[in-house]
Amino acid sequence: MRAFIFVLVVVLALIFVGGGVPIGRDTIFGHIDSMLGTTALMNLHHAVFSLLYRGEETLESGVVKTDRDVKEFQERPIGIDNKGKYRLLDEAAKD
Repeated sequence: MRAFIFVLVVVLALIFVGGGVPIGRDTIFGHIDSMLGTTALMNLHHAVFSLLYRGEETLESGVVKTDRDVKEFQERPIGIDNKGKYRLLDEAAKD
C-alpha cells in the first residue's frame, strides 16, 4: 500500500511539474506536445488538476456558506414564538 501511495504521489508530482512549470515560453508538457503534434499531456494535466482545483473551490464555498449560515443564525431571533415574545417586550417597554 505504501508503494502504491508513493507511486501515486510521484505521478501527480510529475504531472504537476510537467504541466505547471514553464520553461521558456511554454511548459514541459507544452514543449513535448508541440513536438508530438498533440495536446494529450496538457489535457492530462488539466484533467487531473481540475479535480483538485474544484475540490479547493468546494472547500472555499463551504467556508463562505458556513460564515453566511452563522451570520444568519446570529441575526435571526431564537425561538418558535418570537412574535409573542417581541410583543411582550414592546408592551413592557411602553410602560
